[in-house]
Amino acid sequence: MSQEKVMVALDNFEKCLLISGLSNMRNIRIQNGEPTQDLERLMLKVMDAPTPKESRRDTHEER
Repeated sequence: MSQEKVMVALDNFEKCLLISGLSNMRNIRIQNGEPTQDLERLMLKVMDAPTPKESRRDTHEER
């Protein structure tokens, strides 16, 4: 069974806020002795997510 992937566009503040929230959830799970692998995997995906590149048309003169 394949899972559908979803893309979300976040600005830098929103990305930091998401990582902070996931980190807080991870800390709570650690305190409760619960597994954290899923949260850690998701945090790494968010931290390593590529940023969109600027369009080359905007940076080059028209020929």
